[in-house]
Amino acid sequence: MANINVRGLSERTKATLRVRAAEAGMSLEASARRTLQRAAATEAEEPPSTVALAKRLFGQEHGIDLVVPRRSGPGMRSFGRGRERMNSPDHGKSRS
Repeated sequence: MANINVRGLSERTKATLRVRAAEAGMSLEASARRTLQRAAATEAEEPPSTVALAKRLFGQEHGIDLVVPRRSGPGMRSFGRGRERMNSPDHGKSRS
């Protein structure tokens, strides 16, 4: 088994953690081990994609309807002015 030493922890923090552990019927070491194991298990989950995160924070249930632009080949502009023109059938034809 691996060991970890935590240096620079204040006496007040250590005392608080020891009391919380005792209230839970554990030693400080067992409580710290459980906390670290839970933190490690939580961090192992894959983070959400940017699109999923944006929809969760700003989606329709929050009054905002997000439209994710379609993307195709190189050189396609996906944001900004002229978007309507880019999607029109006449896009790319030269103007005189």
